[in-house]
Amino acid sequence: MVEHNKMNQQMQFPLFGKKIEIGFQDIDSSLIELYRDDIIEEAYRLQKIFNLFDEQSELSILNKQRIAKVSPELLEVLETALKFCSLSENYDISKGYNFLAFKKKINYKEISCSYKDILLDGNTVTLTHKDVIIDLGSIAKGYIVDKLEEFIFSLGFENFYLDARGDIKMHEFKTIIEIAPPREESEKLEFEIETGGIATSGDYKQYNNNFEDNHLLGKNKFSSVTVINESLMIADAIATAILLNKNNFINKIKSFFPTSKIIIFDKKGTAIHNDLEI
Repeated sequence: MVEHNKMNQQMQFPLFGKKIEIGFQDIDSSLIELYRDDIIEEAYRLQKIFNLFDEQSELSILNKQRIAKVSPELLEVLETALKFCSLSENYDISKGYNFLAFKKKINYKEISCSYKDILLDGNTVTLTHKDVIIDLGSIAKGYIVDKLEEFIFSLGFENFYLDARGDIKMHEFKTIIEIAPPREESEKLEFEIETGGIATSGDYKQYNNNFEDNHLLGKNKFSSVTVINESLMIADAIATAILLNKNNFINKIKSFFPTSKIIIFDKKGTAIHNDLEI
């Protein structure tokens, strides 16, 4: 959650099924309006690539055709996601079928595919197993926000933030961020940040009847993981990968991404790992 200031200007528009908020510091509202349509157009262009729920998105078309030449944006995210798959025990972008089943509240099915059934050859992607449905929900939103930050900066804006349903990117915009664990009785954490991405993965609201039946399709012992990294895409992927893996996975991730700050809450809402205190 970004702390608002009456001196700041905000714009909002629908994205990722809800809304994205972009805040600007010490900027006249007329300048924001001048570029508003360009910003929205770029956001929708990026969303159109990765939207698993849009049958005409580039990702959905790849899932249907099973082999396709892909855009540089989709290729970049796939390459990064597959690296995380190789690092993790349970992080696997090939199992989109059961994520869709969760969303549609239909029965899961046993699937035997894995990320190894996604082959990259230049810009050609081939899905070699019939059960593969690529789901990039754990990483694409962060990538889109990163790219949107770059686009807004290219327009001449210097001090701004993007808040996409809790995935936040700051660009030379000093503020206080609040981390609220999923459990209502838990104590909130606050910290100051000026530049970088903050991603949180957890069982906040995407669950059926109880916290244990949630959208994270894999065994986990934490209620939420928050990661701070220069790249929101990387922070997104780290947060999900840690949530799906065992406690000792944190050290492995830190060896690859040593500058990342990680905050973890257990099932009781207690902060059991907090790099902000180090």
